[in-house]
Amino acid sequence: MADWTPADLIHRVGRSKPDRDDLLAAHHPGRSRRKRDQVARIWASLAQFVPPVFTVGILVPSTIISIALLVGYPVQYAKYAQNNAQMPAEFGAANVHRNVLVDTPIGLCMFLLCIASLWLCLAGGSLLFGFNEAQVQRYPWLLGNSRGALVRWSVAMLVFMLVYNWFYGTFFMMALADIQLNAVGSMISLALWPSPAEGRWATPELLEHHTANADSTIPKIIHQTYKVREPLPGAWNSTPDAWQKMHPGWDYKFWTDVSMREFVEKEYSWFLPTYDAYQYPIQRADVIRYLAVYHYGGIYADLDLQPLTSMEPYLKGTDVLVFETPNLGLTNMILAGKQGSSFLRCTIAQLMGRQTSWGHWVTPYKGFQILSSSGPTFWWAMASPALCGKAFNPSTDGEAQVAERLRILSPSFMGRCSICRGAATDCHKKGVLKHLVGSSWHIAKTNTSMSHFVFLCQPAVTICLVGVLFKIFWLVRQVVDARMRERNPHPDVEDPSSKQHESEHDGSVAVVPKNSLSNQHLSYELIRLCILLTWCGGLTHF
Repeated sequence: MADWTPADLIHRVGRSKPDRDDLLAAHHPGRSRRKRDQVARIWASLAQFVPPVFTVGILVPSTIISIALLVGYPVQYAKYAQNNAQMPAEFGAANVHRNVLVDTPIGLCMFLLCIASLWLCLAGGSLLFGFNEAQVQRYPWLLGNSRGALVRWSVAMLVFMLVYNWFYGTFFMMALADIQLNAVGSMISLALWPSPAEGRWATPELLEHHTANADSTIPKIIHQTYKVREPLPGAWNSTPDAWQKMHPGWDYKFWTDVSMREFVEKEYSWFLPTYDAYQYPIQRADVIRYLAVYHYGGIYADLDLQPLTSMEPYLKGTDVLVFETPNLGLTNMILAGKQGSSFLRCTIAQLMGRQTSWGHWVTPYKGFQILSSSGPTFWWAMASPALCGKAFNPSTDGEAQVAERLRILSPSFMGRCSICRGAATDCHKKGVLKHLVGSSWHIAKTNTSMSHFVFLCQPAVTICLVGVLFKIFWLVRQVVDARMRERNPHPDVEDPSSKQHESEHDGSVAVVPKNSLSNQHLSYELIRLCILLTWCGGLTHF
């Protein structure tokens, strides 16, 4: 057999792959070993920066999501084409028409870039935690047992937490929403770098001066909705009167569960199966605001919003009015548009395909399903340039289509605090609206509050608290190992966790524990943990 070539081996074995691989490995015993060594070296190099449990925790779900993306994008786009054939021609023509062969690689590249950025952030955090002994020896100026190193570490850890809070709570979550809603980066651009054509206004005073002599294409109609007309819960009972008092002469339409369905059945019967199939009532309440404003024009506002002044000056000189949320992106709790808006027509057409999406497979969370199928995240995506926001750009396909005017109002108009900071009614003096307590997104439910804290408000505190638990476990293990070595001193038996090194003075070989933990080092590690917990507490109340 020694004189046989690999081709002879394959010919004799035939096409049985396991046997062929075994014989080839026997003929070239170093080949499989080299492959294993390469994988081991790569894994060891990654373990120098991030503990293996973190790498596996990122790699496994990332692989699952990547596969779901590669399958989900084509399925989603095929569903859009099918829905276009089922809806009226004007809605199908207004719907988004994109190329799945272009968007799928873009979405996958964006996702992989996000995961790589997240891993780099975790690598920086792991370095500061000093999980790897080689890193501690390599960076004594940062991780050493001295006051100067302690001060530098404290500053570096605070900077890391601030950067990670911004990256994960803003960019990373924004990018994930963009990827799952097939917006190819335009949700990020709309939120961070809105173009001048999108008309973003920061303060009411500037906008009032700008629209003093402008025309208005948005009808003077107010839309609001609840399950029944009376009784309304708590402080909401005064909301209809507050809107009508602040806007005398305006039409007021109040939509109940019964009147909403009757309206959809009469005016948009093709959409009724989708409307009835929604799992949660809040989704139908989301849908009716788009349909009502498209059908009649006007302004829609949730019942937990009351006006402190007339909204008429802010509706002049625009065709569609949207509001930024102090949390992330746009909110659909208040919006306005002209009757028959092409942007709203596209938004309604998109609702059919968004009822279920590939993102719901990998994020089986009720809140996200509502947000992305009909709620604020869906509304934010629709306003982005790559989707229904195309209505705000001049036509480039040769059709005589006039671009609609979009106006984005900053959170300072809302009179609403972020869910991460302050009570819901603490900010109303700063805006033109008063936000009442009672919003379904501000009720103190454990799952909602926890998800807000972990994913939006304090992701850095969350990851650092996890790191503290790992660090405490690591320190306890080091202390236990040191005590066991003290109780069982056997100089004639080499400890497998020890290493030999040559003394610098006499050239002798001494056995020194690899993971030895001195009292001084233990003291500095405990001080670092106390400083980290202080930073966590400070950021939580910041």
